[in-house]
Amino acid sequence: MDVVVDGQSVGVPRGRVAALLAVLSLSPGRRIAATTLAERVWGEQLPADVAASVHTGVSRLRGVLGHEAISTSTGGYMLDVEACAVDVMRFVQLLDLAGRCQQPEKERELLLEALALWRGTPFELTPSEWLIQSQQVSLIERRLVAVERLADLEVAAGRAAAVVPQLRDLVGDHPLRESSWTRLLVALDGAGRPVEALSAYESMRAGIARELGVDPGPESQRMYADLLAGVRLCGSVPAGAQVPTAQQLPAEVEDFAGRRTVCRRLHELLEQFEQRPDGVTLIAIHGPGGVGKTALAVHWAWRVRDRFPGGQLYIDLRGHSPGDPMDPAAALELMLRGLGVPGEQVPEGVDARGALLRTTLAARRVLIVLDNARDSDHVRPLLPGAGCVVIVTSRSQLRGLAAREHAHRIGLDVLPAKVAQLFLAGRLKRQEVAVDNELLARLAELCGHLPLALTVAAECAGRHPDSPLAELVAQLQDEQQRLDVLDSGEDLPTSLRAVMSWSYHALDADAARLFRLLALHPGADIAPPVAAALAGLSQRETTRLLDRLAETHLIGSPRFRSYTMHDLVRLYAAEQGAVDDPADQRDAAVRRLYRWYARSAIRAGVAVWGSQAGGDLEPGSGTEALSFADDQAAMAWFCAEQHTLLALINGAGRLGLDEDLVRLSRALSVYVDLSRAPVDVRSLQQSALAAARTLGDSRSAAHLLILLGRTHHRLAEPGPALRCFESARTLHNALADGSGESAALGNLGIVRWQLGKHDRAIGDLECSIEVARRHGSNDRAAAALHTLSSVYVDVGRLADAESAATEAVRLWRGTGLTLREHIVLDSLGSIRFARGDRGSAIDCYERALRVFRETGSHWWIAQTLRNLGRVQRIEDQPSARAVVEEALRVLDETGSADCPQLSRAELHGLLDELADDAP
Repeated sequence: MDVVVDGQSVGVPRGRVAALLAVLSLSPGRRIAATTLAERVWGEQLPADVAASVHTGVSRLRGVLGHEAISTSTGGYMLDVEACAVDVMRFVQLLDLAGRCQQPEKERELLLEALALWRGTPFELTPSEWLIQSQQVSLIERRLVAVERLADLEVAAGRAAAVVPQLRDLVGDHPLRESSWTRLLVALDGAGRPVEALSAYESMRAGIARELGVDPGPESQRMYADLLAGVRLCGSVPAGAQVPTAQQLPAEVEDFAGRRTVCRRLHELLEQFEQRPDGVTLIAIHGPGGVGKTALAVHWAWRVRDRFPGGQLYIDLRGHSPGDPMDPAAALELMLRGLGVPGEQVPEGVDARGALLRTTLAARRVLIVLDNARDSDHVRPLLPGAGCVVIVTSRSQLRGLAAREHAHRIGLDVLPAKVAQLFLAGRLKRQEVAVDNELLARLAELCGHLPLALTVAAECAGRHPDSPLAELVAQLQDEQQRLDVLDSGEDLPTSLRAVMSWSYHALDADAARLFRLLALHPGADIAPPVAAALAGLSQRETTRLLDRLAETHLIGSPRFRSYTMHDLVRLYAAEQGAVDDPADQRDAAVRRLYRWYARSAIRAGVAVWGSQAGGDLEPGSGTEALSFADDQAAMAWFCAEQHTLLALINGAGRLGLDEDLVRLSRALSVYVDLSRAPVDVRSLQQSALAAARTLGDSRSAAHLLILLGRTHHRLAEPGPALRCFESARTLHNALADGSGESAALGNLGIVRWQLGKHDRAIGDLECSIEVARRHGSNDRAAAALHTLSSVYVDVGRLADAESAATEAVRLWRGTGLTLREHIVLDSLGSIRFARGDRGSAIDCYERALRVFRETGSHWWIAQTLRNLGRVQRIEDQPSARAVVEEALRVLDETGSADCPQLSRAELHGLLDELADDAP
């Protein structure tokens, strides 16, 4: 290592200090983190104090180079010199310039200047594994390629004899490098020394056979045959001709937005490739049609094209486009011609062309973009051997490339809302369309944040810039014409219908049928069991088909065995269903969907509310409904499916599915009542009650009256609540339903307690407990005991209250209804606090909170936090304030409505009291 400072040579200490300077020199003008420096200098044997050791090395270097030569920034160091001041960087720059040069003589000058900088083996005396294994290997390879390229130019210019000595040295140092041997054969023959060329071939053949046990390659054997036949080699080898550098990237994408995280990942993969350029880096970008895969690949390729001196190839494989996909043989021919191989030298057949591609790319560093691949098999024949970066884009997930070729898969989804709005704003502004932020957000939402849809929408707005943006938004809000509005006309690549149709028409009949049926599902998430119900297939077969749809990105799979369908794709699927599926088949699928949800929802209701849910399931046929291990699993399912259940209930009346309307309303009401979810179910319950009466289903009507009464109670409407419970009691009594009668009595007790009628409330509750025990209904007895404990608290009978609550906890625990058990445990905590036992109260609250958090029972979390804050207020005001503030956050984040049991005003009042208590 030679270092010159101000024209004077200076000595650099050997060992780690020299390695440190070498590492810094390879990134001149760029900050390198201290940890990275240490890893590259010491490898796995890092010093005990990394920062101190690096600092010491830098200090020693500054003593030699001058203090200003190495600057310090946050956590890193930078060698403050231009790249051209480091000979290795100058060497790389000259080779890159030569690779792009179109003039042979100028290219020759650049290669000679670069090779003149070479002295010995790079980093040979430097104790750095990273420098030796990564940088040394890369630089030696680049030097060998440069010498070979210089030989090609000299032979082509008639100066074959001049390069023979250098090529002899090259094959002496690298006896297994066949590309150097073939150039020596050409140079010797060009210099009029064919006998020496034959002797050189024999030396090559013997060495390769001895070391590798194989014969030389086909090209070398052809050259040997020509030498024996007296055919001149000079000028017959493609490597001897001037090869143009491929520059095939499409035009840069305008208004490219977002994808910063993905671009960072691509840069990381490129840096990993540059550290070990002897391999191939394969990147598979997959995603649905219109999501911007090609735009991303082209955008990033333009950013890094200068780092590929061998050029950039781009092939549209037409895997999901009009017409047939491009045949691999045709794609290989295009790639070879782009690399300068004359047409007459392109062999027939995929295998032969693939072999020639690998040979042609062996000494070149090229970026290859294989756009719009059909699947993994479509790509495999086109892959190079080493030294290249390949980006493949596809609507297929290309799982096979990841498994066999170790491709790095990167999945693209729609843009985040803010990025989609910025993208739209930029396009609209350029078209001089007035932008309103609220309308902009709605327009982006109606486009589903899909880049292609956003592009078409902006173009639509630009056609009539004087028309208000609100008109376009109004048109898109009509689902019947949304795809018509987002149709760009004759330009198929930007027509949403066309883009989706290319994926749809590639499906087999079974997958296409399931795709169409999924449009009938009103929810955001689709699980395999419900898809199986829609299709009338086994869950195993349905899962296979769902995976097929996910593989082609017609549906998404954000989680294992969970599937989603983009709104615009859903509209397209619905259109295809209306054309391809007879109305009676679609109706049958809808009925299977309702039956599955109704049966599953009732089972979930039973799991969370015991016999009160009314578990009168029909045996039924077809796909089996869900079962639930416990109330926590059922509550989680309700939480995930509540919006779907609401949509189904709203549609049941229109479709005349009264039985399903009744069952779904009962089940959802159970969840809302227990979770206090902010869902307005009163109108649903009233419709379901009317349907139950029309069906003559007295049992369901009685259950719905109780549920409707509880809703009236939550809304502080005691009169209607009492009337519902009295009617329910009469019906249950007539049905000899002891559990239902007990439920009605218990709810009457709740309302009368809230009205201050404590004696009547106690009478109703004691009667409820007696009826429940007589009919063996422990869950009903537990519910009434819980309410009775609260009434006892109000009248000052704390011992009786604790006894009733403790018995309720025991009974609930016996039923396995964990959530109900811990709701009572929360009440028991308040009772023990009232009796002066703060420690036991806090323990009850904390145990209840754990279960509420596990089940996502937000309203109960907020109430228990409120209760915990009241207890902690006495001795731990900071903790009390924290839990009360959390309770407020939970209510606000979930949109829970205020009610007599828990309100924001009460929580704010408690916070004010805590502020007054503060010292």
